[in-house]
Amino acid sequence: MKKIILLFTFVFSFTLVIGQNTAVTNQNGDANSGSQTQTGNLNDATINQTSATGADFGQSATQNQLGLENMATINQIGVGNADATFSNEASQTQEGDKNIATIVQEGENNVATQSQIGSLNTATSASIGDENQSRTKVTGDGNSVTVSQTGGNKNRSNTTITGSDNIVNDTQFGTSNFGRVLITHASSSTNTINLSASGNENSNYWALNASSNNDVDVTITGNENRNSGRIEGDGNDIDVVQVGSENWVTESGSPKDAQDGIKIVGNYNKASITQIGNTNVGVILQTGNYNHALIAQNGDANKAKVVQENGDLNTVNLTQNGGSMADILQQGSSNYVMGIGVDPMATSFDGSTLDIDQIGNSNTAHVQQTNAGNGIIMQMGNNNVSTIIQN
Repeated sequence: MKKIILLFTFVFSFTLVIGQNTAVTNQNGDANSGSQTQTGNLNDATINQTSATGADFGQSATQNQLGLENMATINQIGVGNADATFSNEASQTQEGDKNIATIVQEGENNVATQSQIGSLNTATSASIGDENQSRTKVTGDGNSVTVSQTGGNKNRSNTTITGSDNIVNDTQFGTSNFGRVLITHASSSTNTINLSASGNENSNYWALNASSNNDVDVTITGNENRNSGRIEGDGNDIDVVQVGSENWVTESGSPKDAQDGIKIVGNYNKASITQIGNTNVGVILQTGNYNHALIAQNGDANKAKVVQENGDLNTVNLTQNGGSMADILQQGSSNYVMGIGVDPMATSFDGSTLDIDQIGNSNTAHVQQTNAGNGIIMQMGNNNVSTIIQN
């Protein structure tokens, strides 16, 4: 009887420890490899790797957690260089609920990979340096993804989410960086995407498929940046702000006349492009009902294009100056072209050119131009109203 009691006590203690394990691995030097695997609840895993600056061989860290309420952290500091034989690689996989994954990398040519399957997950990837890559894939509900790539050039981030109630925050500082966010089917809804880039020649692409109630905010500061995106769903809200010159809201790397900047297929959508600078390009395509497009361009030689087709009650708010060009096509009923805010007039100042085509019924266009501006309005349908004031 005593033996049985002792055996029961030992097994119980062992199980309790398994459920509350904490693993910490510290490695200093080149070409180290760390791996941690935890199965159970309330686990905490950390790998710290430090190498000399300019090292020729990178570090490798892998964490796998299966269970509930797990936390995984990888810190790789003092990474080698872009010409190193091997870069630093960090990989985290979590299957379960309430997981938190964090990767911090400092240096060049690093790769961070995060995979989460479950609910209420949070993934964070932060890197400082050049040519770093972040790859995040999340499947489940209530996820939050944060990517920060700062102080470097030619960084890449790729985030894919399948599920609902997701939030993505992607920040890149530097030159020639690329960020992509994909929110795929699986009845994804109530998603929020925040993209921020500061520097030159950066590109962002985002796509939301079969999703509703989405919100996308993009803020770009610098020159020759590219941005484009597509939403298939209802109730979407998109705001793009670009400060600088030669920024395009078109397909990344495509010609200025590309027809695929912000594309929305669905109902109750709103798209807004604000560009401050010169020779910028903004394109909005909307297919559906109750769409609203706003383009505000402040600078010289900017170009805007809005296409609203197969939908009703569409509205375009426009203001331009400095010899800019705007091309607006509305195919449907009860469309409007007007100003921004309380201004009822779409403004086209300082020799700007405006071409409006309205094909449908009950369309209205109000335009004000100054300093040798050119305005063309074509309306095909019934009960149309057009007003052009030129000073």
